[in-house]
Amino acid sequence: MKRPDVSIANFYAERKNIEKKLLPCPFCGNKEIELSLIHPQYIGKPDMNEWLSWEICCPECGAMFQYGKTSDQTWADVKEDIIAAWNRREE
Repeated sequence: MKRPDVSIANFYAERKNIEKKLLPCPFCGNKEIELSLIHPQYIGKPDMNEWLSWEICCPECGAMFQYGKTSDQTWADVKEDIIAAWNRREE
């Protein structure tokens, strides 16, 4: 099965869509949460399916969450996991 191409150019639009779904920071309440790529693991054409680590950060207070994907996850799986992980709150 061919994985969907999610190029670096497409990532900027994808990132904005994800950031809109993230809840405010659980520590300071800031609503401007940022998603970043860390540690690119690709050879040749950048493909979001090949990036292994992601970081969600609150630029206001510095709260940070890192997410590392498994090698068999696609970008579609990863983005839903990132949203769910940041939005999870202790009750």
